[in-house]
Amino acid sequence: MHLSSGMALDLIEGRLGRQKEAFWKDHMENCRVCTETVNSWQDLVADLTSCQLRSAPDADLCEVLQIFDRVARRLETTVAL
Repeated sequence: MHLSSGMALDLIEGRLGRQKEAFWKDHMENCRVCTETVNSWQDLVADLTSCQLRSAPDADLCEVLQIFDRVARRLETTVAL
């Protein structure tokens, strides 16, 4: 039995109950696969929450929203036909 991705994220983010958390932490002491899974997810979470990530400039966001709006209107027209 190994941790699923969802369970690993729940463990990392503290969303498991005390018993489940204790069980998986105990399990990880003897299971290299689960330990590596959790470590990989922890690295990804750390990268995604890094202060180096920034929002796109407002002008770029507006342009993207306009593109999606045009595509959505074309789809509505196509579906209506």
